[in-house]
Amino acid sequence: MLNEDIIANFQCLCAEYQDRINSVGKWSVSVKENKIFFYTIDFSEDIPQVKASMEINDKLISSVCVNGFILSHEQLSWILPSSLRVTRWSQIENILSRVINCDSYTPTFSSLLNELKNIVKKLTLHSEANPNCCATLLFLLEQIDLLAMNKRTYSVDMMMHAFIIYNQSPACYAALRSSGLLTLPHVKHIQQLSSSLKICPTNKSQNAHFLKIVVDKLDEREKFVILQVYEIYVKPCIQFKGGKLHGYAENNAPSEARTVLAFLTSSLYGSFKEVVHLVPVKQLSGSDLHKLTLNVLQFLSSCGLTVVVIISDNNRINRNMFSLLVKNSSSPYSFLSCGSPVFVMFDTVHLLKSIRNNWLNQRDSDRTFKFPHFDSTSNDLLMAKFSDIENLYKKELDQLLKLAPRLTHKSVYPSSLERRNVSLVCNIFNETTLTGLKAEYGEISGTVHFVEIILRWWNIINVKNCTKGIHKQNELCLPFTSASDDRLEFLDKFLAWLERWRALDTTSCLTTDTHQALYQSTSVISEVVEYSFSGVGVQYLLMGKLQTDNLESRFSRYRQLSGGNYNVSVTQVFESEKKLRIMSVLGIKSAKYGPVKFSPEIMNNISISDVMSTDVDVNPFVSVLNYIGNETVDLCFCMFVVMQHTKQHNCSVVQHALILF
Repeated sequence: MLNEDIIANFQCLCAEYQDRINSVGKWSVSVKENKIFFYTIDFSEDIPQVKASMEINDKLISSVCVNGFILSHEQLSWILPSSLRVTRWSQIENILSRVINCDSYTPTFSSLLNELKNIVKKLTLHSEANPNCCATLLFLLEQIDLLAMNKRTYSVDMMMHAFIIYNQSPACYAALRSSGLLTLPHVKHIQQLSSSLKICPTNKSQNAHFLKIVVDKLDEREKFVILQVYEIYVKPCIQFKGGKLHGYAENNAPSEARTVLAFLTSSLYGSFKEVVHLVPVKQLSGSDLHKLTLNVLQFLSSCGLTVVVIISDNNRINRNMFSLLVKNSSSPYSFLSCGSPVFVMFDTVHLLKSIRNNWLNQRDSDRTFKFPHFDSTSNDLLMAKFSDIENLYKKELDQLLKLAPRLTHKSVYPSSLERRNVSLVCNIFNETTLTGLKAEYGEISGTVHFVEIILRWWNIINVKNCTKGIHKQNELCLPFTSASDDRLEFLDKFLAWLERWRALDTTSCLTTDTHQALYQSTSVISEVVEYSFSGVGVQYLLMGKLQTDNLESRFSRYRQLSGGNYNVSVTQVFESEKKLRIMSVLGIKSAKYGPVKFSPEIMNNISISDVMSTDVDVNPFVSVLNYIGNETVDLCFCMFVVMQHTKQHNCSVVQHALILF
C-alpha cells in the first residue's frame, strides 16, 4: 500500500492525477510542459480571483498559494519537508483538501515578507534603466531578507557600504544601528574586516604591492605625477598597540616623534592621488629629507610612475633638500631622475600667504612695499601701502552697499593663527577689493598696481577645473592649452619684474627666502607648461595641480577620522591612512578604464596545489571564488566571506593565501 502511494516522476503525476486524487473534481487543472497547476477561481466579486492554487514542477517541487499569499515551508511542515518536494499522492490530496476550505486564511509575517520581496524583485527588473533606483531597490531587498534571517549573512555590497559609513563616522554608524531603522553589521564585524586587510603604508612590501596594482590600472597619461612633501604635527607619545610600540622618530629612535613626514603623489594630468610614504620624525635635517626623497623617487619609478614635479612649502629644511637635489644638475630648478627631468618648486598657496605676511610685517606705519613699475623699465618706484586696504575697510564698515565686501576684520587684522588661512589672503587679493581700491585711490595708486599684479599671477596659477574661467568670465582662469599661451608672456614679465625688484636697494620688499621661492616657482611653472605640451603632448594643463592642497586635505581627514582631534598621535595617523586606503580600494577611478575593480590577479603568487593539498573540503567557498571571477566585486570583501568558511574548517593555508597583500 505504501509503495502505491509513491509518485514515480512528473510524467506519472500528469498521467494519473485524475485517478489518484479524489478531490481533483473540485479543482481546475492545467498541465504544461514542465509544470502542473491545481487552482480554484472565486467569482463572487466583480473581478474573478484565484482563491487557492498549487503548482508542482517537473522536479516535484511544490508551491502553494492561498488568497494571493505563498505559503512558506513552515506552514507546510505538517506534511512536506523543507524542500517542499512532493513524493506521495496522499500529500497532494491532503493539501488540496485543506487549502480549499481556508476561507479565513490569515497570512503570517514570513509570507507577507515573501510577498513584499517578490514585489521588490519585480520592481528591480523594471528599473534597470535607472541605476540609482535599481541600487536602492537592491538595498531594500537585502534589508527585507535580513528581517527574516535568524543568523544574518550580509552581501558584499552591504559590507562595503557599512564599512565606508563606519570609517566616515563611527558615531553615525552606531546611531544608525541603535535606531533599528537599518539592519547593519556589528561594529566588531567591521573591525575584524579592517584588521585582516594588509595595506598599511608603513610596510614596504604591502605598500609596493598596493601601489603597483593601482598604477597598473592607470592610463599612461595619468602616470606622470607630482610628489608633494609636507609634515603634520603630532602628539609626542609612545603607544603600545598590536604587540608593538608606536611613536618613535625614525631619524632619532630613542626620541618621540614630533611630526610625521608625508609623501603624497598625485597625477599631473588626472585625478589619481595616493600617500606613498609616512615617516615619524623629530628635528629632520635637509640631508635626511634628501635621502628620504631619493628613496621615494626610486620607489615610485619601480612602480611605473614618472615624477615631474616635487612640491613643498618654503621651509628652510625643504630649501636645503632642493639645493641638494639640484646640486650636480646643469639647471638650477631641475635634475634628472631615472632619465626624466624632475622640477622642484614651492607651494604657490604658501607663497601667496608669504607675500601677504611680508606685507603685514613691514615696520613703517603704513606698512609699505616699494617696488618697480611692472610695465616700465624705468627706476621709478611705486609704493603699495597696506594702510590703504585698512582705510578702505574702515570706510565701508558701516555701509550697507560695499565695493569691497570681502574685506573683513579677520582679513585686514589676522591673528597669528589666522595668517595661515588662505581664504583670508584671497579676500585681500580679490577682484572686489581691487575695484574698491581703484574707486578710492585711482588706478595710478601703487597699492592698486601691486594688488593687480599679484591677483593676475594668482588667477593664472590657481586653475583647478576647466570651467572656472567660463564661470568667472575671466580668460586668465582658463586651463593652458598650448606652449604658446599668452599668459606665459605675463609670467616672463613677472620674473623680470622680480629681478628688478631684487636689484633695488630697499628693505621695503619681500624677504630673501620668499623672493627666491616666488621666482623659482614661477620659472618652474613656465617650464612645466613647455614640458607638458612639447614632451608629453597633453591637451590641456590645470596649473592648480601644482599645489599641496591634496596633502593638506589628507591631514584634515586624519584629524577628522581621529575624532576631530587636532593634536593626533602617530598611531592615529597610520590608522586613519589605512582606513582611507581601504576606501580608495573601493572606488579607484581611471581615465582609461573607469571605476577600477580588483580581480583575482593579485593572487597570482599563490599556488593552487598548495591549497588543494590540504585535507579540507573546498566546496563551501568555490561558489564565492567563482562569484569573484565573474562579477566586478572588490576582492577584499569577498575574501572576508571566504575567510569565514575557512575558519570553520581550520584551513590555515587558505587563510594565509587570502590575505589581500
